[in-house]
Amino acid sequence: MTKRIFTLLALILWASTSLAQTSREEVMADINRAGGVYYGYTAPTAEYTPSPKGYEPFYISHYGRHGSRYMGKDSQYDYPVSVLNKAHAAGKLTPLGEDVRERVLKVYAVAERRGGDLTQKGIRQHEEIATRMAQNFPELFKQKGLKVDVISSVYPRCLMSMAAFCDALKSQNPTLQITRDASNAKMEQIHNLKSEWNPTLSKEILEIVWGENNIWRKRVYDYEREHIDFSRLLGTLFNDREYIRTQFNNRDLWRSLAEFALNIQCIDIEDVCLYDIFTKDELYEYWRTGNFAHYAKFGHYIYFHTISTETSKILKAIIAQIDKDLAAGTPSVSLRFGHDTCIFAISPFMGFPGSCAVSTDYDVINNEWRNYRIAPMAANIQMIFYRKKGCDDVLVRILHNEQEVRIDIESPTAPYYRWEDVKHLWTENIRKATQY
Repeated sequence: MTKRIFTLLALILWASTSLAQTSREEVMADINRAGGVYYGYTAPTAEYTPSPKGYEPFYISHYGRHGSRYMGKDSQYDYPVSVLNKAHAAGKLTPLGEDVRERVLKVYAVAERRGGDLTQKGIRQHEEIATRMAQNFPELFKQKGLKVDVISSVYPRCLMSMAAFCDALKSQNPTLQITRDASNAKMEQIHNLKSEWNPTLSKEILEIVWGENNIWRKRVYDYEREHIDFSRLLGTLFNDREYIRTQFNNRDLWRSLAEFALNIQCIDIEDVCLYDIFTKDELYEYWRTGNFAHYAKFGHYIYFHTISTETSKILKAIIAQIDKDLAAGTPSVSLRFGHDTCIFAISPFMGFPGSCAVSTDYDVINNEWRNYRIAPMAANIQMIFYRKKGCDDVLVRILHNEQEVRIDIESPTAPYYRWEDVKHLWTENIRKATQY
């Protein structure tokens, strides 16, 4: 009992320290965080806890999100450009509007027809994460001919991330035996929330994640109407109120410009910024709507037990692969490259602090569950396994975005836990969610 109390106190201490700042304070301190899943990866700064005496790493299981990318679709660039160009031709832009148009066009010159593509920043993020992985665990990565099995989502941004990561590992040890795979056949282990890769996916789940008429989207619309004045910004860009009222959807253009502004952090373009046309409060409110949307789809919201029937399959596949590789007993590495949706989806099952908030209250959700912490660009989960000669227990240390994770398991060696205990916790969390 004493050990369990100690573990719980450690979790509480971690939470109180990491959440000392409110979400508002964090976003105001770094407005890039208002981009949510566009937020750039932050290299770890904390020192790691040494492994228990005699234990050395011999296996790693990893799931990584692709690195920084352009906005998801070409239309997200085309739309604001077309509206601003049309207004320019009609003489309907203010001097600030003309200036903003020039800035938007400068970004467009770089981003045109690159919707969804990985950026050079995204490549560097994965090169750096891979290099740190190899350097953090030299006992494993200096082995000659180490086997590295890799699977990736079929999206080009994930394939490019996989290539950058593997190339960086290879630069640390040219003898690595890397096997790479990416196909529709593997997608159910990587991203199973689209019908083309998961034919049995129910219409209900498709509507929850991608639909336009679900409950969470209505809450977002209602919140926006109450907290965001779209006319303030648009009134500074256009010189004709009637034109603003009749020529485009105010909400669509405002949100388009906000996303445009927040995605610039993902691109190597240093001399363009659009944050000045918004207030920090406006960008914070924009973040809250996006953060709530991610929580509603993948957190402990009203849909959690419905969608968990599918999202749990990703973690089940990871567990199965871990057990298979551990049974082989040979030092190896298993890498997966996918998407933010899957990082969000499996984090609650894994018991990550900050991802397990249970609420339907808008304010509680947006303070306790923060998407820029859980799944920024290049987000990753690393499970490092340790063994000791003459001891049957395999220990695992979990890193989320290269930060040590403490979970609700009694362990005198935390953040190193017995794999059997961790697997039991995750399996139980899945069972409780899917048999609700």
